[in-house]
Amino acid sequence: MMIGGIKMACLRKGVISVFFVSLFLAASVLQAEVKREAVQYYDGDVPLKGYLVLPDTIYATGQTPAAILVHEWWGHDEFIKEAAIRLAKELGIVAFAIDMFGNGRVAKHPEDAKRFSGEILKTKGLREKRFRAALKYLSSHSDVDKEKIVALGFCFGGSTVLDMARLNLPLSGVVSFHGGLDSKIEGGKIASRILVFVGEHDTLIPKEERERFQNEMRQANADAELLVLAGARHSFMNPRADEYKKEFGLDMGYHQRAAELAWSGTYAFIRQLFPRDKRIVEEKPPCIGCGIWDESSSVKG
Repeated sequence: MMIGGIKMACLRKGVISVFFVSLFLAASVLQAEVKREAVQYYDGDVPLKGYLVLPDTIYATGQTPAAILVHEWWGHDEFIKEAAIRLAKELGIVAFAIDMFGNGRVAKHPEDAKRFSGEILKTKGLREKRFRAALKYLSSHSDVDKEKIVALGFCFGGSTVLDMARLNLPLSGVVSFHGGLDSKIEGGKIASRILVFVGEHDTLIPKEERERFQNEMRQANADAELLVLAGARHSFMNPRADEYKKEFGLDMGYHQRAAELAWSGTYAFIRQLFPRDKRIVEEKPPCIGCGIWDESSSVKG
């Protein structure tokens, strides 16, 4: 393991490369002011609680790119709302933290989280229905460019956004943070660009699962990147993960350096998706790698 570093496995159109980079984190130069709004939308008769964050810049520039953020198995909690605020401030895009469980439910115990997420996963088509309800709401918003929507997900949400890409929903790109990589969805061509962050010591996403995902992406000829963060465990993005570990004995933990690198990589990913969109707040990108590359580990898929 490289201390203070990140092990990265990248897939681009069937090519896998594994390399190490040092962490050089850059602070954001500019941030947009934002407006926060609790909203309600529906999946049929089921009320869903959303958290919409609108950057002030849109009022001067018209429609803007947008992001859907899907919560962990804990539900529509403060972490996913804080993530939406951060994304909108950093990039100046619309960010929508959605509700997959209904009525804005938040689990107080892992057993509740297991039950809430199980209701979604065990009911055929329900996860897609809930996501489509959020996508429909966001796409119809007057400030959103519906042709420029990405999806970010954490844990349960990470596996959700990957499956939405597998189902070829109209998403420009998806980013999964410590989300499960296996899927029951049959393979096919994937149009969305994919970025995946997992922790090196995430026992819920072992090396064998990462390898299966790599093979799947090769077969789908997907434009996908899988980045394995050195030293990080499950839920490394969530500052509350250490509390959950202590209270419930869960094998997880917050990793600040890995989280900041993952955020920086996500900002760069979204800017690359929409390179000509002047509405996105610019910043000097972090030095990721700085020329360090292990060419010997590149293999053809």
